[in-house]
Amino acid sequence: MNKAYVYRKHLKYIKRFLLPTMLIFAVVLIIASIAAEAYGLLILALFFVFYFFLMNRFYKKLVTTKYMLTDEGIYYEDYKKQFTILYDDIKFIDSRSIRYTGGWLVIHSTTNKPLRLTVVVNGIGEFVENLKTKLDEMEKNDIYNEKKLNNFFKTSYFSDQSFERNRYYFPRYSIVLVSHIVVGILFSAFDFQIISMTVIGSLLLGLVPYIYVELYKYTKAIKKESNHGISWEVVPYDKDLARKRLRNVFYIQIGLLVLAVILGAVIQIFA
Repeated sequence: MNKAYVYRKHLKYIKRFLLPTMLIFAVVLIIASIAAEAYGLLILALFFVFYFFLMNRFYKKLVTTKYMLTDEGIYYEDYKKQFTILYDDIKFIDSRSIRYTGGWLVIHSTTNKPLRLTVVVNGIGEFVENLKTKLDEMEKNDIYNEKKLNNFFKTSYFSDQSFERNRYYFPRYSIVLVSHIVVGILFSAFDFQIISMTVIGSLLLGLVPYIYVELYKYTKAIKKESNHGISWEVVPYDKDLARKRLRNVFYIQIGLLVLAVILGAVIQIFA
């Protein structure tokens, strides 16, 4: 049971690259505002510096946070502290979720401050399932609301699987996005405004198949429930099927771009 649950890797990239970039931008802004004697801009730059240090501390905590379910309790660790909440010391568990969007789990105990986990923790669905199993073995199922915990459990599993799908899909969507931007700018530069407009339309329309796959096909699979409305079983994640569906979405989006150019050209000719 001693598996470590940590926040997803993209938070490390934000801390390593995005936040330093923001600090460099702020420093350049400070220098430019002083040189131009634009003191309103200087205040904005100083705010960015303050915001950087605030967010840097926040992300430092997230990327060093680790949760573990041991035989005795829930182990927590970050860059400043570490402690264990014994299962016997848990008073109650509160869970809130916006179905298939986000949520958090708060563990209240007699010995520590409330411990909060969000759906951004990698494997959070498995964590909730294992925690519930342990509490049920100890006959402590009165410390959580099963319906609320079940809703969070399903949202957590959806979050875990959605992250895996999007990690595969977003590099391909970047190709779609860049292609639309390049084609749109190119035709706009040659004053083919109608084609540019149809290209923008195809970019927006191309979101429909992605939304259909992500927010219909997979939420439908996740929310399978038993007759009394609560089920702790989820459909196993099929990586090959997910990638096949997302490849089809990618091909549809590229096809829409081609059709948009053809349609725009026809309208441009006869306009």
